[in-house]
Amino acid sequence: MSLSIEEVDKIFSELNQFRVPDDHRGNAQKNEFWKIEEAELADAEKRMGIMIPHELRRFYAKVGSGHLVRSRKGVLQTDYLNIFVDLRRLSELWLREDVSFQYDAELVADGELPFFDMGSYSYFVLRPHSANPNAVYAPYDKKPVSNSFNEFVLQLYQDTTFYLDHVGDYEV
Repeated sequence: MSLSIEEVDKIFSELNQFRVPDDHRGNAQKNEFWKIEEAELADAEKRMGIMIPHELRRFYAKVGSGHLVRSRKGVLQTDYLNIFVDLRRLSELWLREDVSFQYDAELVADGELPFFDMGSYSYFVLRPHSANPNAVYAPYDKKPVSNSFNEFVLQLYQDTTFYLDHVGDYEV
């Protein structure tokens, strides 16, 4: 499935309705996103020493970081965090710095960028130095969960647990 820029912008526009001020973080029963400024993106890329893959970078610039727990139809799931990690966390994960107990560096291969936290030590990753840096994978897997980040966002917005069909079905 290849999405046009117009289709992607429409989805991002819909997700912007869930933008909240920074000081209103933390309602796990609602979709919430927090704005990310261009300067913050540039600083994160400089700190990590890589360019954030284009589709994720555009999502951060247009929507922000946050969590998506309700589908487009309003169906709530509370079993998974579904967090698009913020830039501080993205940098920590990429650089494998001293991070909280929620992350075990051996669960993600070198060269994988954990951008989406499902909870329970489970992340989805991008591979910035690969032939398709926007494809979404479970760590170490050879087969993508989605062929593009934009496709992943659309699938997630339609069904906030669509990825369960792929988790644990690894081709290592």
